[in-house]
Amino acid sequence: MSATTGNDLYGDIERRKKAAEKQGIKFDISGITIEIPSDVYIENTDTQIIRIDEEHHKKYARTPEELKLVFDNFLLRLLRPNYEKVSVPRLRGMLFEYMEWAFGLMEWDAIKVILYYRNRPIFEELISKALEKYLKIIGDRRREETKREYKKYEWEVPAERFYNAKSNQAVPETKNHALEPFVRLIEASNPEVNFEKFLESNSEYIEWWYKNGDEGMQHYAIPYMKDDGASALFYPDFVIRMRNGQIFLFDTKSPGSDLFAVQKHNALIEYINEENAKGKNLKGGILIQAPNSDLWRYSPLPIDTTENTNGWDAFHPIQYR
Repeated sequence: MSATTGNDLYGDIERRKKAAEKQGIKFDISGITIEIPSDVYIENTDTQIIRIDEEHHKKYARTPEELKLVFDNFLLRLLRPNYEKVSVPRLRGMLFEYMEWAFGLMEWDAIKVILYYRNRPIFEELISKALEKYLKIIGDRRREETKREYKKYEWEVPAERFYNAKSNQAVPETKNHALEPFVRLIEASNPEVNFEKFLESNSEYIEWWYKNGDEGMQHYAIPYMKDDGASALFYPDFVIRMRNGQIFLFDTKSPGSDLFAVQKHNALIEYINEENAKGKNLKGGILIQAPNSDLWRYSPLPIDTTENTNGWDAFHPIQYR
């Protein structure tokens, strides 16, 4: 780096410092110790716990280790309860990088500047706003990635599929699955197992059926929106092709078993309507077995609950031979 570039960098740091001082931030803190709040526990990565005696109104961090513990506790308070995706070490590292770039401060001085009692509220507000923006950017990015991933691939039954032998097992008695042998998750839900048996018992009307996966581009995915506005992908349990060419997309549930079942069903209905407008031949939705019966019901319309299936259509394979 040339001398000119170095001087320019130093000048930028000084300008940023002066701008920060106008906002009330104090940098001359070389002789200042940091007060530890009297009502907190501070825990480090080695599980050492320092309890602050509530009878003492003041205790000061004087060593780098004490200061780091106070700083981590400060960051932890900022991250709770809405930022579980951001770890204390990650936030600490980002702050150190910024303080070095913006003001030329190394870790020890950066911590003291941030925790100084007059500076602390300012930095707390700045960090909180930065976290909000960061999570919004990440959320928007993930929603866009989800949209791009979904639109990019036209689904078809994969030529082959690999399973984890520890969590799956072959079911050789199943004959009409699109891939042979049929491999089932060992801990598959009762509705899934019951419906698989129902499909096999109606194989004369079904050309093939496929048990969809739970993630990955090779599996059939439908985008839906959660209550908090976050976008996610929903993988219907079953893709079924009937003898007459009708395609069904079903997701088997028990009443009230999935918090997002309504959102998933309604997103699937919207998707089916859009695809049928392009010439597809799709039906489906959330599928629920009637108690003590082989009758399976689904709604061709949007729903607001899975607790009541009155008025839902019944899936009768014989109608699609």
